[in-house]
Amino acid sequence: MSFAFDFCVDEGVDEPTVKAPASNAESAQPTYFLPARPVSPSSLRAQLPAKLSYSPAVAYEGNERVVLARRDLFDIRFQILNEDGTFADEQSDLIPGVYEGGMKTWECSLDLVAELHSRVQESRRHDPSWPAGRHIVELGCGTALPSCYLLQTLFCATHEAEQRSMLSLCDYNEQVLSLVVYPNLLLAWYFSEVGPGHTEGLTPEEPGDLELDDELLDQFEQALPQFGIQLRFFAGGWDTLSLEPLADVILSSETTYALDTIPSLRRVLAASSWPTDEENVKAGIDTQTTLCLIASKVLYFGVGGGVEPFRSNVLAHRGWCKHVRSFTAGVGRSVLRIGWSS
Repeated sequence: MSFAFDFCVDEGVDEPTVKAPASNAESAQPTYFLPARPVSPSSLRAQLPAKLSYSPAVAYEGNERVVLARRDLFDIRFQILNEDGTFADEQSDLIPGVYEGGMKTWECSLDLVAELHSRVQESRRHDPSWPAGRHIVELGCGTALPSCYLLQTLFCATHEAEQRSMLSLCDYNEQVLSLVVYPNLLLAWYFSEVGPGHTEGLTPEEPGDLELDDELLDQFEQALPQFGIQLRFFAGGWDTLSLEPLADVILSSETTYALDTIPSLRRVLAASSWPTDEENVKAGIDTQTTLCLIASKVLYFGVGGGVEPFRSNVLAHRGWCKHVRSFTAGVGRSVLRIGWSS
């Protein structure tokens, strides 16, 4: 399936504009029809361009700046224009059931990075290797910056050789996985403490270009098992998504915007989580518990979703929900911790 929309090269934060599906007799049917399916890392590698352009994405945790490299939106657009002859002029960030906004860096993903940075520092008191040895899931991952942050942490962590970490990255669109997610994970490794960029004294603070060749890509693939890391990718809708084993950490940002997909999101979150008590401050650190963090705008104007509709749906299905981080400047945003005790 090809898709396209009017890219804004400035990745400043704004509200999503949505193209509504045409009104017809079938409009009441679910638009999220693509079944979930695994996507092999080798197929994503095969779609990489010869060069990536990147720029810094910055999350703020107190006085600390957490800087990650992310592939530039104009670079993604250039690859699509070169490889896909049909580039429709859609004035939209979201086309329900077709494209779910995964190529832009949305504000809440950086809120989630800041929250994760805080938790990584705090976890050092209980488990210096955290999150090594855990199954980490990011749903509706888009640019996958939260997962990129944890991947860098895994490459920097000192942990036992037998610890095996798994990252499962899920997005509705396979093109998002190939054009954005895999390149950003590659950049996370490149600028990590064990990556060539760090060795050469480079940082993600400045925009730049990265030439890709087989030698570099082989180094990336070899580094993953050396640090006990497995990457898995899934494309398609949540209704048919089944993730095994159960997750120790679940992340999701900007996925509560549409009222009609909140039930599907809640179902896959519950099905992928260990039973976890609300008062367990070591969730995701203790075995057989899940740390589930959802970053959302308070309200998505013109779309209907947001914090309260999502929270209400979780509570209505025997879950619990806590606000762990709130932002009131500009468009209100929250990071929620949710779970199910049994």
